[in-house]
Amino acid sequence: MSGIVNQNNLVFGGDMMIFITISGATKPIAHSSSAKLTVSRDIIKYATKDTGNYNGKRPSIMDWSVSTDTLVVWNATGTTYGTDALWNLYQAGSLVSITFGVKTGTTPSWTLNSSIKYLSGQAYIASMDFSADNTSMATVAINLDGNGALTLT
Repeated sequence: MSGIVNQNNLVFGGDMMIFITISGATKPIAHSSSAKLTVSRDIIKYATKDTGNYNGKRPSIMDWSVSTDTLVVWNATGTTYGTDALWNLYQAGSLVSITFGVKTGTTPSWTLNSSIKYLSGQAYIASMDFSADNTSMATVAINLDGNGALTLT
């Protein structure tokens, strides 16, 4: 399966990837096994004589974050960004451009399918959680905190 999977415009989760743009080159994170984007909004509660026994509520500011689980891969070449590239961005405190969208192409040369809607914005790598179980491949969970607006294109 790939991209839009039927006439109802449903998207197959295995085709969603997190892409990062570094120096104008947009590439997916190497060996990702998951991609998650979370959007939230603060809700302000208030109570006045007019609200009676119930709180009034109104929406406030929004926030967003992206996370992915990947295999640890040093010195990824070509069409993906490996753990070392992400580590360097984290260490530098760099603001990075991210895109959460559908992949196109063939492995390992995935690119963003810009004919299908995607979400994009700027984020900081907030954490990298390395794990190395005895009987498994080493992994790293990467969390990025959005900075500013998230745009649907």
